[in-house]
Amino acid sequence: MKKLPVCCLSLAFFCACTPLAGGRLLQDLTPTATVIPAADIAVCASGCDFTSIQDAIDAPATAAGAVIAVLDTIHTEAGILVSKDVTIQGLGQTATILQAAESATQAHDRIFFIPAGVQVVIRHMTLRYGNPQADIRSGGAIRNEGTLLLENIILRENEASAGGAILNDGTLHISNSTITENIAKGGGDIFTECKTGGGIKIMGGAVTIENSTISGNQSKGKGGGIHIACVGELYATNTTISGNTSLEDGGGVYINGLAYLTHVTITENTSTNGGGIAIQGSGEKGVIRGQLNYQNTIVANNHIRLEDYGTVECLAGRNAEIVLNQNNWVADGNCEASYSGDPLLLALSDNGGYSLTHLLSEDSPAQNVLAKEDCLLECDQRGYPRTSPCGLGATESK
Repeated sequence: MKKLPVCCLSLAFFCACTPLAGGRLLQDLTPTATVIPAADIAVCASGCDFTSIQDAIDAPATAAGAVIAVLDTIHTEAGILVSKDVTIQGLGQTATILQAAESATQAHDRIFFIPAGVQVVIRHMTLRYGNPQADIRSGGAIRNEGTLLLENIILRENEASAGGAILNDGTLHISNSTITENIAKGGGDIFTECKTGGGIKIMGGAVTIENSTISGNQSKGKGGGIHIACVGELYATNTTISGNTSLEDGGGVYINGLAYLTHVTITENTSTNGGGIAIQGSGEKGVIRGQLNYQNTIVANNHIRLEDYGTVECLAGRNAEIVLNQNNWVADGNCEASYSGDPLLLALSDNGGYSLTHLLSEDSPAQNVLAKEDCLLECDQRGYPRTSPCGLGATESK
């Protein structure tokens, strides 16, 4: 277990709530100690109530609200239909590994499907090796159409036609988690925009990401880290998007729908165009398409695949809208940023908290630039306090 920062010595779940545009709340969800609540049902290879998660869910005695604990160190199970309101928990991010197959090459299905109408919590485990070969809409580890909370989770080494780790068509909240080394490989049809969203494909619905890292994911289409389709919404706070790769646009994030980014760091991503962010609207009247709202965010040190072609950091394409724009640092000065140049970010590493982060170097000009009223959040991605004047991006360096 990681040592808790000062900001989070209590077990209070929320550190602060700050109003955002449209009445929506930004909840500064800080890392807390990995407390594993008592479970109603245990799943393991032998000596438990059930040997499979599916049997535990389907059992007539399993009531809505039940907590199902997976006690195996490594549990192999795929194609789980979560048809009831339940919590599924392990013993910690790396203490419990739930995998779709014994190896990535043997996988033929995703791990979880969450249908519409159910509310599910999945926490304290790693999900790996999902590969739904028969579903062109996809979602390598998870396809969500319901209401899903992912807390203290690692999703890694999953692959799919689209949404290497997750395909969302419902309501999704991710906190204190890492999504890494997943692949959107293509193979679907033209109507599902296959190959998009190496980490997450937001087909529809709202996705909230807090205190988490999206890194090292790949897409053969748009959105190496995250792809937001035309009716999708992303609300990212205290989040790092780093080292993702797209063979088309938007190495870090591709925005065809709506995005709100607050204290986010987007760096070291690569694509053909818009290495950090690419925004593309449709021009339709009365609908939101290709809209970026961002505050206190860093977009820097991203890359394009062809040296003499493309926009490196932030590409505002046709019919793109930048609506909320406050105190942002974009290294090449695009997307109407307040600051430009090199913010001197350090390498992605373990700096505390539940996921890897980029600190600002001691000499970074992006430190100490925000007055108290502009800091917005009391804590950074790691749960460390933001003291005035505070810096830009997902982490404070002091």
